[in-house]
Amino acid sequence: AFWVALIGPVPPISRLLGLAGVRAIYAWLPESMRPSLKPWGAAIRLRASDGAPEALLLDPTGERVSSVSAVTESADGLLFFGNLQGDYVSVVSLATAGEWLRRRR
Repeated sequence: AFWVALIGPVPPISRLLGLAGVRAIYAWLPESMRPSLKPWGAAIRLRASDGAPEALLLDPTGERVSSVSAVTESADGLLFFGNLQGDYVSVVSLATAGEWLRRRR
């Protein structure tokens, strides 16, 4: 199995970004005028043989992890999360992940 980082939820404006004109305008907007991404973090574990999802870690408030850019699991069951907006690594134990670890049966 392997983990895949999910950077953020799909923002509502993404529906409009399929239109070339909207994309062009959005690209030229200053950062201060673009909608901000709310803190959110997630990673999904996929089965190596066929890519089927095995588990989902979801932190909808971004309290533990957010802006996840990379995730790796150590042999002792720790997950290490890199992020896009900070200068730190978040560490989460799978044994104590609690409610935010959802396993597919």
